[in-house]
Amino acid sequence: MHYYIIGTDHRLQSPSPFRANPDVRLRDKIESIIRTHRVVLIAEEVDAEKHHTQTIFGRDLANSQTPRIHWLPIDMTKAQQKAEGIFEALETAQKLQEQGINAYAVHANDVRERYWLAQIREECKQQKIRDGVVLITCEYNHCKSLAAKATSLDIEIITTMLFPDDLKERLSKPVTRIDCPEGC
Repeated sequence: MHYYIIGTDHRLQSPSPFRANPDVRLRDKIESIIRTHRVVLIAEEVDAEKHHTQTIFGRDLANSQTPRIHWLPIDMTKAQQKAEGIFEALETAQKLQEQGINAYAVHANDVRERYWLAQIREECKQQKIRDGVVLITCEYNHCKSLAAKATSLDIEIITTMLFPDDLKERLSKPVTRIDCPEGC
């Protein structure tokens, strides 16, 4: 099993209901990867409680393929976040991001990323997926740490990429780390 990780902006994972011409660059990128790799699962960090009512490009592309590609929403619900004691830190980071601050809840996102990898592993086990490419889309701040966690589990990473390229400008902003364990 090989992982292909795309760090992106969540707003690119689905068409905006407020724009006449939706930004489809991520959809086109996912479609290109499907054409060039044997993608067997698309796993996306999307709202675990709202994805049923949203158009999600990755899910739509997975369902349109023959044979159909499995699709998995990998994020935790709010109840799961609360049970893990990470909800407040994630809410604080979200509020800071809404103010234009590149905030990252270190401990909370570590817990989430480990959960995502466990979800993917379980889905592959249940669907009897043993070979192929797992395509993961997540927020850009997760790209490197998620890849490091996957590598530590002996999962081969085909590539990690930030998409689109203008995300590199956003990442040049300093990251405000919150809920850091000591030594962070």
